[in-house]
Amino acid sequence: MTYRSSPKNLKNAFALAAIAATLLASPAYAFFNDESVKVAVPEQIPEGGIIPFAITLENFSSDPIKSVALIAVSNPEKFQQAMTLELTAPSSAVVVGGRLRAGTQGMLNTVVTVTRASGKTTTKQFSQGNVLKAVDFNNPDTLTTVFKGTFVFPTSEIGQPQKVARLKKGTFGVLELRGLLNHPMLPPSTDAPEGYYVHTVDISSNGAPIAKFSMTPALSNSPYLQLEIPSEAAPDSVTMTWKDTKGYSFTK
Repeated sequence: MTYRSSPKNLKNAFALAAIAATLLASPAYAFFNDESVKVAVPEQIPEGGIIPFAITLENFSSDPIKSVALIAVSNPEKFQQAMTLELTAPSSAVVVGGRLRAGTQGMLNTVVTVTRASGKTTTKQFSQGNVLKAVDFNNPDTLTTVFKGTFVFPTSEIGQPQKVARLKKGTFGVLELRGLLNHPMLPPSTDAPEGYYVHTVDISSNGAPIAKFSMTPALSNSPYLQLEIPSEAAPDSVTMTWKDTKGYSFTK
């Protein structure tokens, strides 16, 4: 089954959408990077259910990026794999943003693995961001969190996807994509062995696939995604299709 959202409310849909840009610009956030990999999360994380993150990958021209994986190693083992981005065409630079869940208090430990066009991998470990209140992946009541001060979906109905696609303001040749979907992102449980979460987001430009996100319940409810990649021009059309474990798809 497919649900298509209307274009209304786009103007207000992305009060949230500046997460990654804010992270990368604000002195209130910690930055951990080397020559080619940077990861940013808040220094203090009062709520472990909805942690904004930004991954910036640069200087991969000699062996461009084919895929990027984020692993939350401080989570319980079966909730560590959070997200993988696969690019149809390898890219010399990528920015990926989203919102993570943390199942333990204390420092947030993550691993970013970059797979290059040659098949070689670059893996970096990060320990930053103090989680004050963790979620319990076995208790759905702890997994529903509202990102205060941001877009509120007009109804409680699952779906209602929102999307922005544009050349990034103030830059040349950077396509910026942002997507947001109302969804509970519930992990597997005794009552629901398959869980109820978005597992795939397919992105196409002018009808041709350009990227695919694979996701797990280690990402927050009402999942948000941001992707920036080099592009020669703004596409005529961009489509994002979110698919969940119950067989539903939501297209914008």
